[in-house]
Amino acid sequence: MIRVDSVENGEGPFLFAFNNEIFGQQDVFRSLGPGTYTVLVQDANFCKDSVSFTITQPDPASVQIVMYLDNQVIPDNGTIEWGDSIELEAFTNFAPELLTLVDWEPEGFIPNCDFRENCLVIRAAPTGRTEFSIRIANENGCPAEDRTTINVVKTRPVYIPSAFSPNDQNSINDMFLIYADPQIVTRVKSFLIFDRWGETVFENYSSPPSPLDNTRGWDESFRGEFVNPAVFVYFAEVEFADGTTELYKGDVTVK
Repeated sequence: MIRVDSVENGEGPFLFAFNNEIFGQQDVFRSLGPGTYTVLVQDANFCKDSVSFTITQPDPASVQIVMYLDNQVIPDNGTIEWGDSIELEAFTNFAPELLTLVDWEPEGFIPNCDFRENCLVIRAAPTGRTEFSIRIANENGCPAEDRTTINVVKTRPVYIPSAFSPNDQNSINDMFLIYADPQIVTRVKSFLIFDRWGETVFENYSSPPSPLDNTRGWDESFRGEFVNPAVFVYFAEVEFADGTTELYKGDVTVK
């Protein structure tokens, strides 16, 4: 919309002719597309003057999602490891304060945003292949959208030692524990250790992994006494943050 706000000099009333049309009192011109226009002004004494102006085609609305892991850019369809938290930033040619819509998907990964400009940077911890998308619009209703995909590799970082030495008096490696990233492993559902005759020498249920809990491992004791150096068999059920459970089994040497 273009409006004639005021006319300097001359004697009113004033008449206006838009792009060589007939003179009239209309001083507001709407729905103008890109191009060059002229407004001719005539006063009560038939004196005339004109002003020309150009309306340019605005750049189309745009938005682009860029993903980061530890401040490093991840390409579209890139890969992270399960448990990684990524940052997604939306770059747009709109001023953030002029946005009336910022809509991220999938909704389950996106926190509530109090201010539109704050919604342009979010964090997410996907547990599987995920497509993120964003739709924005400004106060004039001009929309833009973008989408990007991240792949997740589910490595299971669980470490169970093959030996420990509780009686060497150096206070190192004195307990047989299951080690894991607590962001990936929610608990050790069961941890059983057997001697070579199949008798259970240790059992523990529903405990956090080390280093969250370093007290619920096996200290080599059985029935109030320490066992002799030997090889023992273990079974451990480990529950992960995605709800799956895996069975780990092997042997450990008591030195």
